[in-house]
Amino acid sequence: MDTVRKMIILIIGGLLALSGCSRPPVMGYAKPGLIVDPTKPVESIAVFPFDNLSGHPDASKKIGNLLLTELVRTGLFRIADIGEAENVLRRLRIRTTAEMDLENLHEIGERLNVETVIVGSVDEYELRQDRSGAVPVVAINARMLDVRTGEILWTISHTRDGNDWETVFGFGKIISLNQLAQIVVSEAVEFLIHGSPADAYLIGAITAFPDLVSIGQDITVVMTVTNIGQADADAVAPSALTLTGLQSPRLLSGPKPTSKKISSKESQDFTWIYTSPAGDTGGVSFSGSASGKDHGSGNGVSSVSVSSNTITIRR
Repeated sequence: MDTVRKMIILIIGGLLALSGCSRPPVMGYAKPGLIVDPTKPVESIAVFPFDNLSGHPDASKKIGNLLLTELVRTGLFRIADIGEAENVLRRLRIRTTAEMDLENLHEIGERLNVETVIVGSVDEYELRQDRSGAVPVVAINARMLDVRTGEILWTISHTRDGNDWETVFGFGKIISLNQLAQIVVSEAVEFLIHGSPADAYLIGAITAFPDLVSIGQDITVVMTVTNIGQADADAVAPSALTLTGLQSPRLLSGPKPTSKKISSKESQDFTWIYTSPAGDTGGVSFSGSASGKDHGSGNGVSSVSVSSNTITIRR
């Protein structure tokens, strides 16, 4: 590697190590004691399709699938079959969940044998143009209702855009709508369970660029790890990256830094530099996760594995 390349990598790595970004607050309310025993399912719940106010034809389906996945992953809820839930809406002639009244909630509870329902809307799900190009934006509103009383047990209004993690030179910026939606839903569910998690809680995002590279050109991969918990996370380190698609890109350096403490509500970028040697052409994406220790308890914490955008290598 020539001297100029080394200097560029060192400068970028140093800037990223010093940089960080704070996350916008989650706006909402969670009833105290909603989750009584985190080791046992405490609520039977029906998740209804979100009203789609975004203009994107698939926004409601995408957010709904992500929400169901996150709720199942917690192990805290017995979730009614989504097909049955949709059938109940049709039988009750409810076109939007905003139309639900207490009588509807009573009937829903009886037909689905659930204690609570989650309803909401996807307000934004789009790519906006700014000076740096297309930026994804995702905004949701959601609430959990007690089917017996109509009481709001949990409500949230949460918006994210791809620039929330940007540090320097565009590093850390999220360009995928699907990736951003996953983060928005993960943060919403974490708020549902904990209000704001007491322990450190890590969420990752990966960006690779440039989108189009020629053989011999370097590829930069940035994993942005955000700690949305109330406690600091010590010794946070990224996993080795897994390549999907082409396997020919060769690692030149990284991750830089190898590990870092991430304070509550802060983010840290970890950077790899790959090169695309002579040989195969086509698409490649990168996936990985991060892990560390909660500063207070010493317990291990880790993010779920996430994938980057796909870049194309050409001759």
